[in-house]
Parts: sequence; C-alpha cells; structure tokens
Amino acid sequence: MKLKDALPEFHGATGWLNRKIRKSDLKNITIVHFWSVSCALCKELLPKLYAVAKNYEVDLVAVHMPRQPEDEELATVREAVRQYEMKEAIFLDHNKHLVDIYNPRFIPTYYVFDEQQQLRHIQTAGSMRLIENKIQHLMRMKRQ
Repeated sequence: MKLKDALPEFHGATGWLNRKIRKSDLKNITIVHFWSVSCALCKELLPKLYAVAKNYEVDLVAVHMPRQPEDEELATVREAVRQYEMKEAIFLDHNKHLVDIYNPRFIPTYYVFDEQQQLRHIQTAGSMRLIENKIQHLMRMKRQ
C-alpha cells in the first residue's frame, strides 16, 4: 500500500476474534496493526498502542499474520489475545489475504487511516510518538 490508498475491505479472513467488523463500521481515525503471536516486540508495544488509541479515540483493527506454522494454532492466538487484553476486532489472516494487499515487510506494522479512510501513515515498530504526531496532525486538519 502507498499513502492516500483507500482502506481495503476486510474480506478473506480465516476467522475473527472478539468481533467481526466491516470497513463501514469504522468512523474515526483508524489504525490497522499487523502482529503475530510469535512476535515479542508486537506484544511489548501493545500497551503503548492502546494508550494512543484511548487518548485519541481511534478505531483499532488487529491483523494476525502467522510467521511460522505454529502461529496458526487458534488456541495459542486466543491465549495471547486473552493475556494481552486485546479487545479490538482481530482479523485472522492465516491465508495472507490482507498481507498480500498491505504488504507489511516486518511486524509490528501500523497503518494509520484518516476519517475518510485514506492511508496517511505507515510505520514499522518504532516510537508511538510518530503515530501520535500523525493523529494530532489529522485532528488539526479536521478542525480547519
């Protein structure tokens, strides 16, 4: 994906955890984050991501992309979701449908979409401050 691309539909899931959503359900700035149950950094950054989401009232969608065959074990994914208190809709992308569309090279990767559902920021790991700055910028633009 490249900047200003439209938010893709959420089709092709192997399954959903927490709840199933549609693109039309998302009304706010949205962060789509790619993670894997075997990615320690993904799990380490979740509290920071959740703090940003709460502070700015953004919509979150998680996409679980397996990096190895063991990552496809549903019980393992469910346990990680419970342990890390993941409450957002979680798209299980074990067939790599969204991975092929978004093309994240590393994980975690975060895609920030504005309220018109256009891609405005892509970030792999790193500081949540960059994501916060982009959200603040989008909110200022909305007020103008």
